[in-house]
Amino acid sequence: MKSEMADGTARDLSSSLVAGGRVRALDGIRGVSILIVVLGHMILPDRGGLAALGVYLFFSLSGYLITSILLKEMAKSGRVDFFSFLSKRTYRLAPALVCFIALVCLVRFIAGKPLVGIEVSASLLYLANYLGSYYAVHGQEFSQPFGVLWSLAVEQHFYLLFPPLLVFCGYAKTRILKAAVAVFLISLSIRIVYFLYFPDFIGNLVSYRNSETRFDSIAVGVILALAVNMGKFGRAIAVMKNGWISVLSLLLMLLFSALPGDFYRETFRFSILSVLSIPLIVFAGLEGKGLLLDILKSRVLVFFGAISYSLYIWHIACMEAVDYLFSGSLPLQKITLSLSLSILMGWVSYRFVETRFIALAGKVKRSPAGR
Repeated sequence: MKSEMADGTARDLSSSLVAGGRVRALDGIRGVSILIVVLGHMILPDRGGLAALGVYLFFSLSGYLITSILLKEMAKSGRVDFFSFLSKRTYRLAPALVCFIALVCLVRFIAGKPLVGIEVSASLLYLANYLGSYYAVHGQEFSQPFGVLWSLAVEQHFYLLFPPLLVFCGYAKTRILKAAVAVFLISLSIRIVYFLYFPDFIGNLVSYRNSETRFDSIAVGVILALAVNMGKFGRAIAVMKNGWISVLSLLLMLLFSALPGDFYRETFRFSILSVLSIPLIVFAGLEGKGLLLDILKSRVLVFFGAISYSLYIWHIACMEAVDYLFSGSLPLQKITLSLSLSILMGWVSYRFVETRFIALAGKVKRSPAGR
């Protein structure tokens, strides 16, 4: 009886994520993630502390949602329309990114500040993560607010390689699951190799930003989606229906993100924190009852979840603009102004750029594209 209940819970989770509509609580998770990132950068700009927790959630949730919908498409047709998939991702993500880069360049040109062509090119070509790593190793920094685009590059690289991986596995879910586990372990192994044999990478966020060292965070979501779809770990998923497990998971993420030690922080930290994001995703996907779920489904968090992509790409630029225009202001005033401007620009970008092109993407044969 318990086994049947656990399997039923897993089926409920799987169906809720691929039913075709949006899951409000998962939008709420996006909202929590972006607020952690933005407030982390504004209040505790420690280059990989609080703000990084939001990125772990983004990566895992992205892998989970996209894989879940791809599995639904595979169940219907036996394959995935990769042209449609990549086209929709382009419609969904590229226009807001291009508008952001163009407007930043225009403002800097008007203000008489230099434009660095390699930074613009790297950002447009989804190579900001590798340029950032190169800069860090050589003691340089981005002169324009494009360093934050590193996470977009990681996702783009993963989803360019994901379709060939599905074909290589013959669309067999067991093989895909094994391949995703292999990707998880390979990313961890590469970080260990970098730590042992490339000392210049230590403390320079190379392992934090490079695609090959961050694929495991997205692979966690892929593994979870496959496990749920295949009816595995039903009892564990049933336990995660308890909201207190999610609270405990978030507290553990805070704890493990603060643990010291160069070896741990450059290697296992990424994998552990990604795995700890699983209960939050499962709990939100089940859409049960309780105060925590009501909070995740609140209009405020759902709103921030909706504008999360545009808010993410704009918030560093807004912080720099406020620092430049109000250099003599108190820290709290700067935070308030930066947050307000970031939300405004995020909403404008979402309302007038993202939604317009998402509508166009709807004319492309249906396939997942969301971040």
